[in-house]
Amino acid sequence: LLAADGREWAVGIVSRGPREGLGFANGWSNFVRDNHLKPGDICIFELIKLEDIKLRISVFHLSLERTPDFEYKPRRKRSLMETKGEIDDVNKTDGNYDEEFSREDEDMEPISGKKFSAALSRASEQSQNAYIEAKKFRTNNPSFIIVLRPYHFSQKKLCVPTKFKNKYVPRTPLDVIVQLPDGRAWHLEMKWRDGLYFQKGWQRFYEDNDLKEGDICIFELIETRFFSLKLTLFPAKST
Repeated sequence: LLAADGREWAVGIVSRGPREGLGFANGWSNFVRDNHLKPGDICIFELIKLEDIKLRISVFHLSLERTPDFEYKPRRKRSLMETKGEIDDVNKTDGNYDEEFSREDEDMEPISGKKFSAALSRASEQSQNAYIEAKKFRTNNPSFIIVLRPYHFSQKKLCVPTKFKNKYVPRTPLDVIVQLPDGRAWHLEMKWRDGLYFQKGWQRFYEDNDLKEGDICIFELIETRFFSLKLTLFPAKST
């Protein structure tokens, strides 16, 4: 196992039978101890040498600041760049984000910027201030914007807009890594059920980050192989 800073650990691999497949054995406990792994932490293994099975490992410490030694840097930045010719980005640099306001029982079509502005004109002054800041945000990555509503908390789930999910999300249950700009990361699960939702892990995520009604969240797709989203948050101002 190879860390980004060059440290290495020799770990044995054993067969656990046809159902369970292979597993790490001798040396794994040393790796766990040296890197302070805990239940819930996320490990991404990348095969970089086949002959003697060398794996590069990236670790995301759940809900804690990510260890700098394990910042994920794939060898080939291919996942978004190579698909650019075949994918129309949901969002370029013009600020036209894919947006979601509806409840779960409504059609989750993305709405226009005019409707977005109209909806915010009925919102609180605190939300409008957050919106002004969010409109300054620019990215070349596929992205969507969510204005948090009471039902995002009471129903303990968040719907992903139709335009984004149809272009970028496979129709299977999906584990997602959501990262903040400061490097912290959370593991969430997306489920298809009359739409696509962040469900498992969503409550812990909004509690850990003190999210509230009126906050504006911009999610960027930054890695497709491991489906990682970067969240930029624009908090509604407190009264």
